[in-house]
Amino acid sequence: MKLIIEPNSSPFNAFDATYSDEEGKVLYKVKSAGKYSENKYLIEKAGEDGKGQLVPFAEIEMSGTSLKSDVLRILVGDWQVNADEYLKEGKYDSERTFVAPDGKEYRWEMQSDRSELCLNDASKTLMGKYHRKKYGIFHDKSPAYFEIQPSAEGIVDVVVLTYVYMECLRQKKSDEDLDNANRISAMAVVSGS
Repeated sequence: MKLIIEPNSSPFNAFDATYSDEEGKVLYKVKSAGKYSENKYLIEKAGEDGKGQLVPFAEIEMSGTSLKSDVLRILVGDWQVNADEYLKEGKYDSERTFVAPDGKEYRWEMQSDRSELCLNDASKTLMGKYHRKKYGIFHDKSPAYFEIQPSAEGIVDVVVLTYVYMECLRQKKSDEDLDNANRISAMAVVSGS
C-alpha cells in the first residue's frame, strides 16, 4: 500500500500533510490542532461511509519539554496513552518499539531524513518506509509516499499515528541538533577560536 503524501504547506513535513491512496482518494489529513497549538496535531481519517468526509481520528500532543510526556490520543473510544509508555525507547534514542493491535511488536528507527518501521523480531522485516519525492531529473518522477507492506495494512491507522509522531520527534531532534550547533558556533566566535 502506498500513502501518497502531499504537503499542506512548505517546507514539507509529515505532520502537516494529506495522505491519499494511489487513485487520489484522501485517507488521512494531518494538521496543527489550532492557531496557537503548534505542539498539538490532529489526524483526520476518511469516514467509513465512503463519501470522502474526513472525521477526527487521533491527536498528538507534544509536550515541548522532557519533564512531561507527549500524549497520543485515539478519538474513537477513550484510548489515550503517554507516548513513552506506548512507544518504548529501544536500544538507542532513535528507536521506539510498540505492540500493535495485531499482537506483533514493531520498531520505528529514526534516520536523519526519515523514519522506518520494522518487525521487532529476528527477521527485522521492513514493514513501512518513506520515499522522497522524485522530480524526474535522475529518476522517474514520483510523489513522496509512505509504503506499507501488505502484512501491515490491517494496522494502517496505528502505523499512520505512530509514523506522524516519529516524524514529530525526528524534526524536534533535528531542530535541537541545529540549535546546539548554532550555540557552539556562537561560542567559538565569542571566544575568538
